Amino acid sequence: MTLDGSTARTLGWAGVLDGSWRRRFAEIAEVGQRVTAEVMAVDMDEGRVRLSMAATENPELWAFLKRLRRGEFLAGTVASIEPFGVFVQVADGLEGLVQLSELSSVPVAVPEDVVQIGDQLTVVVTDVDRVRRRLSFLSIARPSTTARTVG
Repeated sequence: MTLDGSTARTLGWAGVLDGSWRRRFAEIAEVGQRVTAEVMAVDMDEGRVRLSMAATENPELWAFLKRLRRGEFLAGTVASIEPFGVFVQVADGLEGLVQLSELSSVPVAVPEDVVQIGDQLTVVVTDVDRVRRRLSFLSIARPSTTARTVG
């Protein structure tokens, strides 16, 4: 991408995950199309700027992600169950993974031994990857009583 106001014609780029929260990249931009994006990173040595169009698509969610910190407690709902753990939805369009080993203080064979889809959990944020829009959680307690609800 060519950036407005750049005399050096700096190359801006957006990865697949930087395009949209819910749509495929090909559905939101075409070659030559003018787009609005947020600067995610600048590499002065390479003359490249990483951009995110997804950040401008849902400003409230993006602002929440920017404020989110490790160790923060959140209330969420079990959205899906996989053999390796469960995905907990903490905001519209934002889920994080609780690994199987974190679901209980005692070992369990399958997530369904501990939770079901729709169960309310309190989770603590262990990792925030804003570029890849990924969250990792530790499961804390059920039902959620001490965490803040996002939304």
